[in-house]
Amino acid sequence: MSACPGSLLQEILNMKDRMDLLYRETVQTGPSDLEAGPEGAHDWEPSADILEDDREWVAIVDLPGVSENDMSVELESSTLTLKGKRSQETGKRMVLCQRPQGTFKKEWALPENIERDRISADYRNGVLKIVVPKKPGSFRKVPVRAEI
Repeated sequence: MSACPGSLLQEILNMKDRMDLLYRETVQTGPSDLEAGPEGAHDWEPSADILEDDREWVAIVDLPGVSENDMSVELESSTLTLKGKRSQETGKRMVLCQRPQGTFKKEWALPENIERDRISADYRNGVLKIVVPKKPGSFRKVPVRAEI
């Protein structure tokens, strides 16, 4: 199991993903599209790493086999939403299914100090990189005083 060093939360999220995959493999559901199912219902959630420094917030998301035409990145208020679908190959019988299929959705609450008009998303080799620049000067280190 590979997780970010020292990240109990990442271990729990990885376990949730494995449990979701096990559920999908044992309880087969029908095909769906971006609009299928009740609001908020999705078939899977892609894995992502989040990086941040004083200049930008970055999400790196694994989406192998997903076309850029089958995904969207949207910003509403302070919520960044990635959604889309990965379709099963047609014309062949599925013998083993280990990669999640169907619709996906992932949401992040962004910090207030972002530059909304400069957000970018690049997709290469099955990896989506979303960069959210922060406003210059919005980072301030607060000095810590200690009494002796």
